[in-house]
Amino acid sequence: MPRARRLALASLTFFAALGVAPGSAQQGQPVFQPIVSNYDYDSSTATYCVLGPQQQSATFTEPTTGQAISKIETSGSSTTTTASTGSTAFTTAGLAEGSELTVTTAAGQSLTREVTAVAGATSLTVHSAWNLSSTSWAWRNLTCGTGVGAGWFGVSGLRDKLLTIQVDQISLASSNIAITVRCKGPSPWSTTGNLIYPPTGGSGQCGTGLFTTAGSCSIWIPEPHAFCRIGVAVAADDAGDTGANKEQITAYLEAYR
Repeated sequence: MPRARRLALASLTFFAALGVAPGSAQQGQPVFQPIVSNYDYDSSTATYCVLGPQQQSATFTEPTTGQAISKIETSGSSTTTTASTGSTAFTTAGLAEGSELTVTTAAGQSLTREVTAVAGATSLTVHSAWNLSSTSWAWRNLTCGTGVGAGWFGVSGLRDKLLTIQVDQISLASSNIAITVRCKGPSPWSTTGNLIYPPTGGSGQCGTGLFTTAGSCSIWIPEPHAFCRIGVAVAADDAGDTGANKEQITAYLEAYR
Protein backbone atom coordinates (compact mmCIF):
# COMPACT_ATOMS: atom_id res chain seq x y z
CA MET A 1 0.00 0.00 0.00
CA PRO A 2 1.39 3.46 -0.92
CA ARG A 3 2.63 5.55 2.02
CA ALA A 4 0.17 8.42 1.31
CA ARG A 5 -2.77 6.03 1.41
CA ARG A 6 -1.51 4.47 4.67
CA LEU A 7 -1.32 7.94 6.24
CA ALA A 8 -4.82 8.81 5.03
CA LEU A 9 -6.27 5.61 6.48
CA ALA A 10 -4.45 6.21 9.76
CA SER A 11 -5.91 9.72 9.92
CA LEU A 12 -9.46 8.47 9.30
CA THR A 13 -8.98 5.78 11.96
CA PHE A 14 -7.79 8.42 14.45
CA PHE A 15 -10.81 10.68 13.90
CA ALA A 16 -13.20 7.71 13.96
CA ALA A 17 -11.81 6.71 17.34
CA LEU A 18 -12.56 10.22 18.61
CA GLY A 19 -16.08 10.07 17.19
CA VAL A 20 -15.67 13.24 15.10
CA ALA A 21 -15.42 14.11 11.43
CA PRO A 22 -11.94 15.05 10.13
CA GLY A 23 -12.95 18.68 9.48
CA SER A 24 -14.51 19.22 12.89
CA ALA A 25 -11.16 19.03 14.68
CA GLN A 26 -10.27 22.37 13.10
CA GLN A 27 -13.74 23.90 13.26
CA GLY A 28 -13.60 24.75 16.96
CA GLN A 29 -16.30 25.76 19.40
CA PRO A 30 -19.20 27.68 17.80
CA VAL A 31 -19.99 31.08 19.31
CA PHE A 32 -23.29 32.98 19.04
CA GLN A 33 -23.39 36.52 20.41
CA PRO A 34 -26.53 38.70 20.19
CA ILE A 35 -25.70 42.37 19.67
CA VAL A 36 -29.18 43.92 19.60
CA SER A 37 -32.60 42.26 19.49
CA ASN A 38 -35.66 43.63 17.71
CA TYR A 39 -34.75 47.19 18.75
CA ASP A 40 -36.52 50.41 17.73
CA TYR A 41 -33.96 53.04 16.73
CA ASP A 42 -35.32 56.59 16.39
CA SER A 43 -32.39 59.03 16.22
CA SER A 44 -30.93 60.63 13.11
CA THR A 45 -27.56 60.56 14.90
CA ALA A 46 -25.67 57.29 14.51
CA THR A 47 -26.45 55.28 17.65
CA TYR A 48 -24.38 52.32 18.85
CA CYS A 49 -26.09 49.63 20.97
CA VAL A 50 -24.87 46.36 22.45
CA LEU A 51 -26.38 43.70 24.71
CA GLY A 52 -24.30 42.93 27.78
CA PRO A 53 -23.29 39.53 29.17
CA GLN A 54 -26.04 37.14 30.17
CA GLN A 55 -26.96 36.95 33.86
CA GLN A 56 -28.92 34.13 35.48
CA SER A 57 -31.77 34.76 37.93
CA ALA A 58 -30.94 31.54 39.77
CA THR A 59 -27.53 32.85 40.81
CA PHE A 60 -28.04 36.63 40.92
CA THR A 61 -28.52 38.61 44.13
CA GLU A 62 -28.80 42.35 44.51
CA PRO A 63 -25.36 43.46 45.80
CA THR A 64 -26.68 45.94 48.40
CA THR A 65 -29.66 44.11 49.91
CA GLY A 66 -28.68 40.53 49.06
CA GLN A 67 -32.17 39.94 47.68
CA ALA A 68 -32.46 37.19 45.10
CA ILE A 69 -34.10 37.89 41.75
CA SER A 70 -37.58 36.40 41.51
CA LYS A 71 -38.87 33.88 39.01
CA ILE A 72 -41.22 35.15 36.32
CA GLU A 73 -44.64 34.12 35.06
CA THR A 74 -47.56 35.10 32.83
CA SER A 75 -51.32 34.72 33.09
CA GLY A 76 -51.79 32.20 30.30
CA SER A 77 -50.30 33.19 26.95
CA SER A 78 -49.42 36.87 27.25
CA THR A 79 -46.83 39.52 26.49
CA THR A 80 -47.24 40.86 30.05
CA THR A 81 -44.61 39.19 32.23
CA THR A 82 -44.61 39.52 36.02
CA ALA A 83 -42.42 38.59 38.97
CA SER A 84 -43.60 35.44 40.74
CA THR A 85 -42.43 36.67 44.14
CA GLY A 86 -40.69 39.68 45.67
CA SER A 87 -41.07 43.33 44.74
CA THR A 88 -37.86 44.43 43.00
CA ALA A 89 -37.24 41.78 40.37
CA PHE A 90 -37.05 43.93 37.25
CA THR A 91 -35.74 47.22 38.62
CA THR A 92 -32.99 45.39 40.53
CA ALA A 93 -31.95 43.62 37.34
CA GLY A 94 -31.81 46.98 35.52
CA LEU A 95 -34.19 45.87 32.77
CA ALA A 96 -35.38 48.43 30.23
CA GLU A 97 -36.66 48.60 26.67
CA GLY A 98 -34.31 46.55 24.49
CA SER A 99 -33.22 44.11 27.23
CA GLU A 100 -33.39 40.44 26.25
CA LEU A 101 -35.02 37.73 28.38
CA THR A 102 -34.42 33.99 27.94
CA VAL A 103 -36.11 31.07 29.68
CA THR A 104 -35.88 27.31 29.41
CA THR A 105 -39.27 25.60 29.62
CA ALA A 106 -40.01 22.37 31.49
CA ALA A 107 -39.80 20.62 28.12
CA GLY A 108 -36.27 21.93 27.62
CA GLN A 109 -37.21 24.51 24.99
CA SER A 110 -35.27 27.80 25.01
CA LEU A 111 -37.40 30.92 24.47
CA THR A 112 -36.10 34.47 24.05
CA ARG A 113 -38.07 37.70 24.12
CA GLU A 114 -37.17 41.38 23.77
CA VAL A 115 -38.46 43.81 26.40
CA THR A 116 -40.63 46.54 24.85
CA ALA A 117 -41.57 48.36 28.09
CA VAL A 118 -41.06 48.07 31.86
CA ALA A 119 -44.27 49.02 33.70
CA GLY A 120 -42.77 48.81 37.18
CA ALA A 121 -40.72 46.75 39.61
CA THR A 122 -42.69 43.56 38.98
CA SER A 123 -44.26 43.93 35.52
CA LEU A 124 -42.95 44.32 31.98
CA THR A 125 -44.02 43.68 28.40
CA VAL A 126 -42.21 41.60 25.79
CA HIS A 127 -42.56 41.74 22.02
CA SER A 128 -44.26 38.35 21.63
CA ALA A 129 -46.56 36.32 23.89
CA TRP A 130 -45.33 33.34 25.91
CA ASN A 131 -46.79 31.11 28.62
CA LEU A 132 -44.69 30.87 31.81
CA SER A 133 -45.33 29.42 35.26
CA SER A 134 -42.84 30.53 37.96
CA THR A 135 -39.84 30.09 35.66
CA SER A 136 -36.17 30.90 36.24
CA TRP A 137 -34.82 33.29 33.66
CA ALA A 138 -31.73 34.93 32.26
CA TRP A 139 -31.27 38.40 30.82
CA ARG A 140 -29.00 40.70 28.90
CA ASN A 141 -29.28 44.46 29.34
CA LEU A 142 -28.93 46.83 26.41
CA THR A 143 -26.75 49.93 26.48
CA CYS A 144 -26.77 52.55 23.72
CA GLY A 145 -24.86 55.74 23.02
CA THR A 146 -23.51 58.05 20.34
CA GLY A 147 -19.98 58.68 21.64
CA VAL A 148 -16.69 57.04 20.65
CA GLY A 149 -16.92 54.56 23.55
CA ALA A 150 -20.45 53.29 22.89
CA GLY A 151 -21.56 49.94 21.52
CA TRP A 152 -18.24 48.07 21.19
CA PHE A 153 -18.33 44.27 21.40
CA GLY A 154 -15.34 41.93 21.50
CA VAL A 155 -14.29 39.75 18.56
CA SER A 156 -10.73 38.94 19.70
CA GLY A 157 -9.85 35.24 19.76
CA LEU A 158 -12.62 34.38 17.30
CA ARG A 159 -12.34 33.28 13.69
CA ASP A 160 -14.71 32.99 10.72
CA LYS A 161 -16.64 35.93 12.18
CA LEU A 162 -19.98 36.49 10.44
CA LEU A 163 -22.04 39.50 11.52
CA THR A 164 -25.70 39.49 10.48
CA ILE A 165 -27.85 42.64 10.48
CA GLN A 166 -31.56 42.04 10.17
CA VAL A 167 -34.18 44.76 9.58
CA ASP A 168 -37.53 43.07 10.23
CA GLN A 169 -39.76 46.16 10.27
CA ILE A 170 -39.23 49.69 9.01
CA SER A 171 -41.54 52.72 9.03
CA LEU A 172 -40.09 56.06 7.93
CA ALA A 173 -41.44 59.49 7.08
CA SER A 174 -38.92 59.53 4.20
CA SER A 175 -35.35 58.62 3.25
CA ASN A 176 -33.71 55.56 4.87
CA ILE A 177 -31.97 53.88 7.79
CA ALA A 178 -28.18 54.08 7.46
CA ILE A 179 -26.23 51.20 9.04
CA THR A 180 -22.46 51.12 9.43
CA VAL A 181 -19.98 48.71 11.04
CA ARG A 182 -16.63 49.83 12.43
CA CYS A 183 -13.90 47.65 13.91
CA LYS A 184 -10.66 48.43 15.75
CA GLY A 185 -7.65 46.83 17.40
CA PRO A 186 -6.95 46.39 21.11
CA SER A 187 -5.06 49.68 21.58
CA PRO A 188 -6.75 52.01 24.10
CA TRP A 189 -5.83 54.88 21.76
CA SER A 190 -7.95 53.43 18.96
CA THR A 191 -11.30 55.24 19.11
CA THR A 192 -13.36 55.45 15.93
CA GLY A 193 -11.95 52.30 14.28
CA ASN A 194 -11.98 51.32 10.60
CA LEU A 195 -15.15 51.39 8.50
CA ILE A 196 -15.68 47.83 7.27
CA TYR A 197 -19.33 48.22 6.20
CA PRO A 198 -20.77 49.35 3.87
CA PRO A 199 -18.22 48.50 1.19
CA THR A 200 -16.96 51.11 -1.23
CA GLY A 201 -18.92 51.21 -4.47
CA GLY A 202 -21.65 48.81 -3.35
CA SER A 203 -25.21 48.80 -4.62
CA GLY A 204 -28.58 47.82 -3.21
CA GLN A 205 -29.43 47.76 0.50
CA CYS A 206 -26.70 45.31 1.51
CA GLY A 207 -24.14 47.04 -0.68
CA THR A 208 -24.80 50.56 0.60
CA GLY A 209 -26.11 49.98 4.14
CA LEU A 210 -29.09 52.23 3.31
CA PHE A 211 -32.31 50.43 4.19
CA THR A 212 -35.78 51.43 2.96
CA THR A 213 -37.44 48.00 3.27
CA ALA A 214 -37.06 44.95 5.50
CA GLY A 215 -34.08 42.75 4.73
CA SER A 216 -31.07 40.87 6.09
CA CYS A 217 -27.37 41.29 5.29
CA SER A 218 -24.33 39.32 6.50
CA ILE A 219 -20.80 40.69 6.75
CA TRP A 220 -17.51 38.86 7.23
CA ILE A 221 -15.35 40.69 9.78
CA PRO A 222 -11.77 40.77 8.49
CA GLU A 223 -8.70 40.03 10.59
CA PRO A 224 -7.19 41.38 12.72
CA HIS A 225 -9.69 43.21 14.92
CA ALA A 226 -10.44 43.12 18.62
CA PHE A 227 -13.67 45.12 18.81
CA CYS A 228 -16.51 46.12 16.51
CA ARG A 229 -19.67 48.20 16.76
CA ILE A 230 -22.79 48.82 14.68
CA GLY A 231 -24.09 52.34 14.04
CA VAL A 232 -27.74 52.93 13.13
CA ALA A 233 -29.09 56.34 12.02
CA VAL A 234 -32.76 56.88 11.13
CA ALA A 235 -32.77 59.78 8.68
CA ALA A 236 -36.47 60.68 8.99
CA ASP A 237 -38.37 58.68 11.59
CA ASP A 238 -42.17 58.70 11.41
CA ALA A 239 -42.29 59.42 15.18
CA GLY A 240 -44.41 56.33 15.79
CA ASP A 241 -43.25 53.84 18.40
CA THR A 242 -46.06 51.28 18.52
CA GLY A 243 -47.23 48.42 16.33
CA ALA A 244 -46.29 48.71 12.67
CA ASN A 245 -44.65 52.11 13.27
CA LYS A 246 -41.74 50.67 15.23
CA GLU A 247 -38.43 49.90 13.62
CA GLN A 248 -37.29 46.36 14.45
CA ILE A 249 -33.56 45.82 14.03
CA THR A 250 -31.62 42.75 15.15
CA ALA A 251 -27.91 42.00 14.88
CA TYR A 252 -25.85 39.01 15.98
CA LEU A 253 -22.38 37.54 15.58
CA GLU A 254 -21.59 33.92 14.67
CA ALA A 255 -18.04 32.65 14.88
CA TYR A 256 -15.72 29.88 16.11
CA ARG A 257 -13.39 29.97 19.07
